[in-house]
Amino acid sequence: MPTRNEIERFVRDFLEDQVRSQNDIWVALYLLLLDYVHGVPRITDANRLKEGVWRGRALSVQRELALALGYQEEQVKEHLDQLMRRIYAPNTQKMNPVGIAFAVAIVYLIQKFAHGSYHWHLEARIGTDVFPSLANFRRKSVDIVAFRENDLYAVISSKWGIRHDRIRDPQEEADTYKVQVPAVKFYLVTNEFDNARLQKVLNYPTIDGVFHVKRDLVWQVYGQSAESLRGLRDLTELFPLFP
Repeated sequence: MPTRNEIERFVRDFLEDQVRSQNDIWVALYLLLLDYVHGVPRITDANRLKEGVWRGRALSVQRELALALGYQEEQVKEHLDQLMRRIYAPNTQKMNPVGIAFAVAIVYLIQKFAHGSYHWHLEARIGTDVFPSLANFRRKSVDIVAFRENDLYAVISSKWGIRHDRIRDPQEEADTYKVQVPAVKFYLVTNEFDNARLQKVLNYPTIDGVFHVKRDLVWQVYGQSAESLRGLRDLTELFPLFP
């Protein structure tokens, strides 16, 4: 089983090879982390993708990927899910590896395209590395924290998908951390496509921003738009404001 350091090295090397500009980010992340289920990209819970409207939405994502990659639609699948294909044994449960890799990728991309001076900590231990008063909080770690000099500036919760029964998690995190450090920024980065789930975090008062791997694609599959959902380019542009 690959170690965390091996995952981080693989992700950084992969993105270094794939990402030349910010326009490349979404394709690179899908090549790295997106997989297929029931013959379509897994953009939501697997049971939704067997038939109906969600299957159609997943096929829309496949079409956009085919256009971006220059492949036929039926060729897209064989190029995705590179993290699991290349460094894990077949049939390995992927939730934890994808979670680690997604957080690593977010920090890599901010560092590549932003120019602020920050110290980043992945999987920061609550009570030890950050929020010393929260040693008994039910969560044991924070996905990503950014320090500016010695001051905590931002917490980033990285969730490739948001399960319907876990929507409260980022809300609770934002509420709890801001009691400890009222000035801290709390951001959520995700590839969630379910509009109802997104709205519950977009409209939550202590969450300062929600950023999607491919924001425009979310609204394309829904046939509508919402300015409050932002893209990863918007996230990288936040950090140079504090050099």
